[in-house]
Order: sequence, then C-alpha cells, then structure tokens
Amino acid sequence: MHGEDRDIFERLYAVRLDWIRALEKCRSLLAQRDPHGFLSVSGKEAENPDPDMLDDDVLLAELGIEAEPAAESITVLKQVKSRAEVRAAEAIASREPCKDFETFRPLFAQVKEDLKSGRENSLS
Repeated sequence: MHGEDRDIFERLYAVRLDWIRALEKCRSLLAQRDPHGFLSVSGKEAENPDPDMLDDDVLLAELGIEAEPAAESITVLKQVKSRAEVRAAEAIASREPCKDFETFRPLFAQVKEDLKSGRENSLS
C-alpha cells in the first residue's frame, strides 16, 4: 500500500507492484501465481511502464524521496581531468616553436615595455 504512514519496504513493494501491473507481459507471466488477484489493474498505474526504469532512483522518486549522492562514491571522479582539460593540454603539448622568433623578439619586448609603463600600444 502507498502512504506516508507506511513502512518504507511496503511502499517500495507497492511501487514495484504498480510497475508490474502496468506491464502486460509481467501480468500474463505471473497470472497463474496470483490467487489473491494482486495483479488486477486497480491501483495506481506507473506512468512509464519501461522495465529498464525499475531501479532504486526511480523507486525513490515515486516515493517522493530524493536520493543523496554518496560523499565518497567511486563514481565521483576527483583526480581525473575532464576531456576539455586533456584537449587543452594536448593542444599546448603539440605546439611547435617559431623558427623565425628572433625576427619578432624586438616587437614583443616593445609591447612588454608598453604594458609595464602603462602607455598605449605603439604597434597599432
């Protein structure tokens, strides 16, 4: 039975029974083992009768309970870089030095001095 005043396990079983009731395949498979008529579709039906959706998170959502993420879960990656960070590092690692940098060195030195002194850029 559903209800806030019910035991958590009874509420879980009620949600699972609703899912089984909503799936014709399950009802036909279990019909011979249901002498009390629990599988007759009379209770709250599941809105999306997808058997792959019968997991703990869906059941908790049906019960109106939010699952708290585990603080030390193995699915939370702390020391692993994201793909964007890896791509940025790879882009930096694949850079090649400028062969004619000496030609531009005085220009970089001038811009550096302009930035230090707060002057407008003399190159523009």
